[in-house]
Amino acid sequence: MTRGSRSPGPSPTEVEATLTAAMVDEGAAAAVRSGLLVAALSATGVGSAEVVGALAVPEAVGFVAVRREAEPPPRPDLHLVPDPEADEKARRAASRVVEDARSEVDAAREALSAASDEVEALRAKSLQLRAEVDELKGRIAQIESDLEENDDELSDAEDVKSEAGDTVAETEAELAKAEAALSKLR
Repeated sequence: MTRGSRSPGPSPTEVEATLTAAMVDEGAAAAVRSGLLVAALSATGVGSAEVVGALAVPEAVGFVAVRREAEPPPRPDLHLVPDPEADEKARRAASRVVEDARSEVDAAREALSAASDEVEALRAKSLQLRAEVDELKGRIAQIESDLEENDDELSDAEDVKSEAGDTVAETEAELAKAEAALSKLR
């Protein structure tokens, strides 16, 4: 630092004197807390420190400074510069959109054709399977009819068998009687 030049802030001695004054004098402490000091304070502890002359706004003592957010800078005033090739660029962009749309239409038509072929194949298979089901249902009905007829014949055969068994038992009893009568006669 060159002689005669002033530093941008208070000297360390002034800072020390101000902090000492704030510790021993309530008025000095309020002035420091206000954040509005423009000069150093000094206090001896015997009387009150002179704070009015050291404040930028003496009426603000007792108020606490509140930090506020800085407002954002205004948006710059921007102007569009017309593009000399805007019409040509728009035509090229529109042409690309048309080409893309045509490609999408072609792809959609191919997908529709493939889906239609699949639907027709599945319809044909469905008809074939229904015909097989109908044929099998007819076959099942015929087999059920055959089974019912067989059950009737089985029931009749069991009745005939039961009657034949009864007849065998009766005839064997008669044979036994006849043999017994014959053996008594001999």
